[in-house]
Amino acid sequence: MVASQIYPLELLDETLDINATDNYDLTLEMSEEGVSIAILDLLRGKYVMLRHYPRELPPDGTRQPLTEIIEGDDFLKRHYRKVFIIVPSLHYTLVPAPVYDPELRDSYLHFNQPADASTVIFSNQLPFPGAVTIFSPENEASDVITSRWQQVTPWHHTRPLLHHIFSVCRSSDERYIHVYFEKSFITVIITEKKNLVFCNSFAYSALTDFGYFLFNILDRKEVKND
Repeated sequence: MVASQIYPLELLDETLDINATDNYDLTLEMSEEGVSIAILDLLRGKYVMLRHYPRELPPDGTRQPLTEIIEGDDFLKRHYRKVFIIVPSLHYTLVPAPVYDPELRDSYLHFNQPADASTVIFSNQLPFPGAVTIFSPENEASDVITSRWQQVTPWHHTRPLLHHIFSVCRSSDERYIHVYFEKSFITVIITEKKNLVFCNSFAYSALTDFGYFLFNILDRKEVKND
């Protein structure tokens, strides 16, 4: 792949063809950091484009609307074989799959997170650890998804994150600690003996906040300093 100077981050494969997107899978992430795009060529079995648009532009930190970013990208106007959308969000809750009732989905989230009648709520099945994550993206992201990709159920960041962690820890009984960073929150996950023992997210405004949450969790879980 070659890097472009047009965008803050853009890697393009020489085989990328905007007229062949019916053979591609599109993965799109919308977060406080910006919009990230990955395009997978199914025929060749490789990613042919990686691109990232920041929400805040230098030098004054002007915030770009998600709709402006998405409507300005030619590749996002094309049809793809499959579309996957990831929306990191602090507003979520996990419910064990055996006790999950789809009719109570909204109530589960309202019990744990502030929400109003206009909040758009989604849910994802999590094979590991056998749970359902219920979440609400920021309003702007919800509006983009429901207007442009009505047939796509977005993924909360815990879905690919826990899938990755399961792949890492399934061959070992050792404790595994993973910290996932977003612009305004962190997610801390701990597994032991192939089981999920901790998963939670915390808002932070400074690295000292992050340190407080992390070391408090490690202390409660009796994780030694080493």
